[in-house]
Amino acid sequence: MSGVKRQREEEEDDESFPCPSCGEQVDDSAGGSCGACGILYCDECLLAQCDVCKEKICEKCLAYPGCKACEDEITLCTECVEDHVQTCSRKSRARRSVTTEATAIQQYQDQIQQLTSSIASQQAQLKEAEENLRLAKKRKTDAESLLKKA
Repeated sequence: MSGVKRQREEEEDDESFPCPSCGEQVDDSAGGSCGACGILYCDECLLAQCDVCKEKICEKCLAYPGCKACEDEITLCTECVEDHVQTCSRKSRARRSVTTEATAIQQYQDQIQQLTSSIASQQAQLKEAEENLRLAKKRKTDAESLLKKA
């Protein structure tokens, strides 16, 4: 058997592969394929597990940014992220919360405006009462001086 043919047969029998991420030669039993792209990686380079499809995924297939509503609480692959973002229950809760808080803000602004108007009205009434008091004191003083002269 020629040397080239023997080498090809040995390569075909070899059940190892180079990990495309780290370059190390990996035995088939020690590696796995990415659930999103299907490329074979060593176990160390299959970084995470998608919380939706439960497949191990490589760094390239890790969705970043993932779901903004879930922040860092969920790991998603590029295959699952779009569906998750469209149906995310946290996003719905966040939208409801935003609407509720916007309503509360408007109510507080209205309350502040009413109280400010009330304060302005009361300040005008106070100034009028102070002016009436000043005039009454002046009239009393004038009347007392007339009494002393008489």
